[in-house]
Amino acid sequence: MIKKLTVFLILVIGIASSVFASEPDWSVNPAEYKSNMTITGVINFYGEESADSNDLVGAFANGICRGVGSPIYVVEMDRWMVFLLVFGNESFDTLSFRLYDESSDEIYDCEKNMVFEMNGIVGDPMSPYVWSYPTLSSEAAFIEFSLEGQLRETIITDTLIRIVMPSGTDLTSLVANFTADTGNYVSVNGLLQESGITVNDFSEPVIYTILSADESITRYYTVLVTIEQAVEAANFFSPNGDLINDTWMIKDPELYENCEFIIFDAMGVKVFEQTGYNNDWDGKYKGNKLPDGTYYFIIRCEDVDYKGSITLLR
Repeated sequence: MIKKLTVFLILVIGIASSVFASEPDWSVNPAEYKSNMTITGVINFYGEESADSNDLVGAFANGICRGVGSPIYVVEMDRWMVFLLVFGNESFDTLSFRLYDESSDEIYDCEKNMVFEMNGIVGDPMSPYVWSYPTLSSEAAFIEFSLEGQLRETIITDTLIRIVMPSGTDLTSLVANFTADTGNYVSVNGLLQESGITVNDFSEPVIYTILSADESITRYYTVLVTIEQAVEAANFFSPNGDLINDTWMIKDPELYENCEFIIFDAMGVKVFEQTGYNNDWDGKYKGNKLPDGTYYFIIRCEDVDYKGSITLLR
């Protein structure tokens, strides 16, 4: 019986040894160094964060291991985090990183490097550094953003998104459809947003936060949603050079930058046409002054046309 048990234990130990045979022998002797730096981060394999305490991240300088860490579950953050202590004698050493994935028994090289800084601190539980394979994107931006039933195209700048909704729309309960850069985390007031699902109140400006996949870049967009109103356009102007009402004016012309502006005379002759408008029509056609009289305009947008008349009197 004892002989059989001995054979069994030998087999078990042999199997265990083969399973972990490729686990890297990364180690560092802190006594050889006079300083250290701390990196708080997470490990990511193929877009999924590691939740395995047997996974490893190793820091290296000139091929020598300077620190090793593995994920630890942090209850307060509900996240598996690595608190990596990296040792060194001089600042400005270039650190490279290698990752060990216990589930696949593979070792990967990280593309991103870091400069060692004595007593330096990188990352924290709220904003961890991310070691990843493959490398995650550092881009953070909206590619598309829309609300169902909106009028005209969405205006997106670096920090602002403007949308116009039809008259009578209830802005307090709208669902946004959006596309962001790959792997981005999109949130509002700390709540994760899902395109086509999450409801928000757009009766006031809504600030969207976008965090890049590698958590290195954060961007903020303010979404302004307004209700469509009849175009507020002057029905009179007097281009006589006195600097008063010298051009035909409309309110908030930037809202109509993708609309086509057309003006006709009383005979139906087109005297002005362009996309977008800068409040600069001075009552001329091909450089010549047009006669006093009534003119008619059409502002042709994607979903609606606005029409009206203008009196020109010098």
